Amino acid sequence: KNYIMSAGKILLIASCVVLVNRAASVYAETTNDIRLIELQGKVEMSPAGATAWVLTQTNQILHAFDRLRTGPNSRAALRWSDQSVVPLNALTEIEILPPQDNSENGMHLLRGIISFFHRDQPGRIRVITRGATAGIEGTEFTIEVADADNSERTTLSVIDGTVRFGNDSATLT
Repeated sequence: KNYIMSAGKILLIASCVVLVNRAASVYAETTNDIRLIELQGKVEMSPAGATAWVLTQTNQILHAFDRLRTGPNSRAALRWSDQSVVPLNALTEIEILPPQDNSENGMHLLRGIISFFHRDQPGRIRVITRGATAGIEGTEFTIEVADADNSERTTLSVIDGTVRFGNDSATLT
């Protein structure tokens, strides 16, 4: 058996490996991925359709209907495909929503506090709570869902940008 490869074959193989890696990078940048980029303390995820929660780690990619929650004294940050960053405070739980009407993915904020900040062009994100939907077209906001007197209270604070916030009864911009 002859195990000697010519320099040309080695160069061809190395070039193929580089092209495959570049193609994978371009694909990752053009998908609608949401990536966990920061994690402190206890952060768990539950994949779509699962009932169990497992500890997660940075660079975890979240897909539609995956859930993520932070424990006490914990926090996390998600990077949307448009490079928007969404920090999650302690005791926050979200569910990733699939894209709607050719838009970015959204999230269902089940409890806790999230904020949204985008350094470049204003980002777009859809946030749903039990009581209302927020269509954010801006650069900075926070939204909190908390239990108060046996009902859910949603508080939205817009720092910069525009938000359409409403439910079946009314919508505010």
